[in-house]
Amino acid sequence: MALKQLIARVALPDQIYEILRERIFDRLLAPDEKLNIEALSRELQVSATPVREALGRLSAEGLVKIAPYVGAKVAPMPSPDYYRQIYELRLVLEPWAAAEAAKHKDPAALAEMSQALQAMEATELAKRYRRFKTFSDADEAFHRAIFKGACNEPALKTFMDLNTHLHLARLYIDRNHFTEEARQFHISIFDSIQAGQHQLAYRQMHDHLERSKLRLLGESETISPKTLAKKPRRRPV
Repeated sequence: MALKQLIARVALPDQIYEILRERIFDRLLAPDEKLNIEALSRELQVSATPVREALGRLSAEGLVKIAPYVGAKVAPMPSPDYYRQIYELRLVLEPWAAAEAAKHKDPAALAEMSQALQAMEATELAKRYRRFKTFSDADEAFHRAIFKGACNEPALKTFMDLNTHLHLARLYIDRNHFTEEARQFHISIFDSIQAGQHQLAYRQMHDHLERSKLRLLGESETISPKTLAKKPRRRPV
C-alpha cells in the first residue's frame, strides 16, 4: 500500500526512518516483504542515500534484514518460542532489578520512573503505531529507569542490548489492549520501589511480566494487579 508523503528537506533519514518504521508496525509493509530502494525514493521524492541510511538504522534495530547482492526486506516475525524465551529472561532479570531499585531508592531513577508514569497517563495502547508509540516508549523508559535504579551497569547494558520492547511491540500492537491494567501494574511497582519494599517490588514485577506474557501469547486467565500481588512468590535473596 503506497502512502504519498512529501518529506521536508531537513533530517531526511530520520523522517524516512519514522515513516518506514510506522509502515512495518502497522503491517503496511509485511514481514519478509522486499524493500526496493529506488521505488521508495521515487514515492517519497528523495534520493536513494537517505533511504539507505534509514534502512541501515532499521536493520540495526532488527526490523529490516539487509543481505549483500540480495537487498533489503522487512524482518520476519520472531517465532512464539522466541517470545517465550524473551519472557523467561525478563522474569529472571527484571524482578531482581526492581528489588535492587527498591533497596537503593536512587532519586534520579525514581524521577525517571515518575516521568514515565506521567507520560503513560497522557496516552494509551492501540493497534496503530502512532498511538501505540508514546505509551510503548514510556513503558520502555519506566523499565529502563528500574535498571538504572538497580545501580548495576552490566545489568542495564544487558537490558538495553536485548531491545525487548521493540521486538515485543511488533506482536503486541496486533493484540487487544488493557491500558488501565498496564498502568496499575506500573504504579504498584513504582510505589513499592519508592517505599523501599524490595520483596514486594520483586513480586509485583514478576506478576506484571507473567500477566503481560499471558496477554501477549494469547493465553487467558482472570487476574488483576491486586490479586497477583497477594499470591506467594519465591522471594529474592
